[in-house]
Amino acid sequence: MIGKTIDSCYEIIREIGSGAMGGVFEAKQTFTDRRVAIKLLNRPGIVHAKDVITRFEREALAAAKLSSPHIVQILDAGHDPTTGLPYTVMELLQGEGVDDVLTRVGSLAPSLAIRIVAQICRGLEKAHEAGMIHRDVKPANIFMHRADDEEIIVKL
Repeated sequence: MIGKTIDSCYEIIREIGSGAMGGVFEAKQTFTDRRVAIKLLNRPGIVHAKDVITRFEREALAAAKLSSPHIVQILDAGHDPTTGLPYTVMELLQGEGVDDVLTRVGSLAPSLAIRIVAQICRGLEKAHEAGMIHRDVKPANIFMHRADDEEIIVKL
């Protein structure tokens, strides 16, 4: 995928991570040069599973309606006209996932764990207020984003 352009406007730069259904890549929006993260459903068999695609689209639309510093901002979504791959474009985060932190340092100090959980609860509260339920809260889906002012903001 590196070097390919999605929907004529997102040039794939590098892979950030991968999962059972696809991958997350750093991309450059070609018109603005803005760096973004793009999630692609690109695993064989997945791109033709209508139920999976419908859920992916529904989740992107729902997340795009949420406004919280503790939820990753959705910027765009669609299907690449060339490949047919569904994608979601998100803000590009700097930092590391809680799963990576736990692997690197082991157990967290209770004070740090409480601060992480409190921020996640704020994001979940916004989702619940909108009638949404996050079905997969786990360390791999929690990110510790280092903002420009070096503050750590925990995001779902």
